[in-house]
Amino acid sequence: MTTIQCPKCGRGVAVGAGVARAQCFGCGTVVELSPAAKQETSDTASSPFPTMAVAFAGVLVVLILLVVAGSAFYMITRPSAPPAAGSSEPAASSNAKTKASEEPVVASDEERQRASRVSEGNREQIITMYDQLTSTTDRKIMAPKGSVIRNRTEQMLEGIENREIMHISALLQVDEVDVRAVIQVTLADRWQKANSEATAGN
Repeated sequence: MTTIQCPKCGRGVAVGAGVARAQCFGCGTVVELSPAAKQETSDTASSPFPTMAVAFAGVLVVLILLVVAGSAFYMITRPSAPPAAGSSEPAASSNAKTKASEEPVVASDEERQRASRVSEGNREQIITMYDQLTSTTDRKIMAPKGSVIRNRTEQMLEGIENREIMHISALLQVDEVDVRAVIQVTLADRWQKANSEATAGN
């Protein structure tokens, strides 16, 4: 099926494959098709391959872009190197927030009071689930500071952490503020311990 222009009114006239003449619905003029026009309509209708080729090419381009984007994301957020074999340091203490080389991690008196009101069993479950989260999201971002890619990646990881904390709060029936207090106090204690061990080792 193709469209030709009516010589009288200029309106488009749809013409099927192999049709010798067509009538304009606007002015009623009968349009005779030239041999070349007949051949063109016939070729267009009987040759689906160009359309299929274009569709295939579009799908291929999308797949290539997805592979490139996935590879770039992995390179930017690839996991930090695992601890050396035989190391006695627990996995949880490898979190970047607890390393002695990082900025100090502190907990306020209010956070410690809130954390102390949470039962020991719930505190243990909160930290266990939080450590499981950070074991998958604690990634070394290779993009330079201040770059759009780094900012977007940090926002994404922060969003994942916030959703997981909300999930922990709902699962254990513990106020979200108290959950965050337990996590902050634990991270502060870990940092203090790591810092003391580093100082003693020097």
